[in-house]
Amino acid sequence: MGIKVATEFPANVVAKPVGIGKNIYFAVDKGDWSAFREYFADLNNITNDSLDVTSHLPKYIPSGVFKIAAAPNEDILVAISSKEPGSIFVYKYFWANNDKLQSSWSKWTLGSDSTILNVDFIGSDMYLVVNRADGAYLEKMTVSLGDIGAGEPYTVHLDRKVQLAAGNVDFSGGYTVISQTALGYTPSTGSYQLIIKSHPTLKAGEIYDVIWDGTNAKVAGNVTGGTYTFGRKYAFKYQLSTIVVRQNTSTGGQKSDTEGRLQLRKTSFNYSDSGYFQVFVTPSGRETYSYTFSGKVLGQDSSLIGRYSIASGRFLVPVVSRNIGTTIILQNDSPLPSTFLSADWEGFYTKRSQAI
Repeated sequence: MGIKVATEFPANVVAKPVGIGKNIYFAVDKGDWSAFREYFADLNNITNDSLDVTSHLPKYIPSGVFKIAAAPNEDILVAISSKEPGSIFVYKYFWANNDKLQSSWSKWTLGSDSTILNVDFIGSDMYLVVNRADGAYLEKMTVSLGDIGAGEPYTVHLDRKVQLAAGNVDFSGGYTVISQTALGYTPSTGSYQLIIKSHPTLKAGEIYDVIWDGTNAKVAGNVTGGTYTFGRKYAFKYQLSTIVVRQNTSTGGQKSDTEGRLQLRKTSFNYSDSGYFQVFVTPSGRETYSYTFSGKVLGQDSSLIGRYSIASGRFLVPVVSRNIGTTIILQNDSPLPSTFLSADWEGFYTKRSQAI
């Protein structure tokens, strides 16, 4: 008896393929870059096939992928590459019946001081082996949506998070000094912050910048007597694709109408359970304008100093520029959460010709 070959695709021989449900994902080397293919059984044609899920970003994931891991219960797949050792490349997907409604890639960067040696999932927890200047660390990251740490007033978005008790801090020389033993690592690179979880006099959720003097991590003033979350700041960034006018096609799809000129007036972002974010608008050939959502509403208790606010609503941003060459970026570099549901735009569209 012989073995009949059903399909044949090139594959990265270092990174082991990962099975998720009825599909298998594997990496493919393409020169200096990597592609990922989704292998599946096509029941309609009674055959097997493979689709490139990185076709829309062919120069995003570098070559040298050596590990792939997945959390099927969270619809997420991650990969790490030796060419960019401090980054995790994340594939987020969502299936509804037999239709894939989401197929997005993003990158989580741990910093230039980090080399990721391995990654794996146990349930919704991602475990990382990370090598840094002061040693190798086993770190855990929960990828479940809406996960809130024990006692935290909101989902605190900080890297290398450590939960501290009242006995882990001490007041000395005008500063609240954090025990190095309680931290378990040396916070020598990056910017760190301390978040109040509970305190007899201070409001929960207050944010304090941490000073590293080469020996101790400390906060200006006396904030002892409470419980805290400590961690390193990082920035979330999302750049909108070029805004275009779309038209329906005869086959039921849509296509971009590039015959006319689109002059954008404004964009609006529908957000949910958000405490802070910024929008940066850079028109072609002009300076960048920034617009900040702080969660503060005039006349409400959220506007009190030291009080955080987690709100839902709509945030309007003026653009006043042509769509081509205009860059719009969402950013959140605070520990406060931000969730975006959708974005809308308003503008003038002028068309002086029509394709025939």
